[in-house]
Amino acid sequence: MQLHPYKLQLVQKLHPEDKDTQHAFCGNLQVLMENDDDLLAEIIFSDEATFHLSGKVNRYNMRIWGSENPLATLEVERDSPKLNVFCAVSKQSVYGPFTLQGQTVTGRRYLEMLTNWLIPQLAAERHDYLFQQDWVLPHWHLAVRMFLNEHLPNRWIGCTGQNDQVFCKWPPSSPDLTICDFFL
Repeated sequence: MQLHPYKLQLVQKLHPEDKDTQHAFCGNLQVLMENDDDLLAEIIFSDEATFHLSGKVNRYNMRIWGSENPLATLEVERDSPKLNVFCAVSKQSVYGPFTLQGQTVTGRRYLEMLTNWLIPQLAAERHDYLFQQDWVLPHWHLAVRMFLNEHLPNRWIGCTGQNDQVFCKWPPSSPDLTICDFFL
């Protein structure tokens, strides 16, 4: 018997109700867009990306798009220094990129960026926007959600708790592919 090596592929577990939630989210958003021609112009999509200074590719949020598997390999330095970059994109503007200091993006660091950089910039430029963020753990941080509830009540999209004041909930385990994924 001949053995072959196989690469383990990590995927996010989907629960049976996740597909229904995702489908309902898409249907609701489509109805909202049909009733409001300016809705997409109001949404500011946001995301972060991690770049390793050694050239290492972060396999969790980096994809090579192509019609065929490029079978690309890259030798990497373990625990190499990295740079976390945040960006937000709307129909009218690009906000960022903003460099998040430190090895890991935490809820506190993310909140500092929102408080000191993004929200003041958005407030100075426009008042008719919806802020979108995904299910990354720092976005779920209680202090972040409290800040968004206070400063953007019913004007943010994201991972929410029971009492959060959101425009709509971003579905769990959602295959979010925003413009930021292409921009960053």
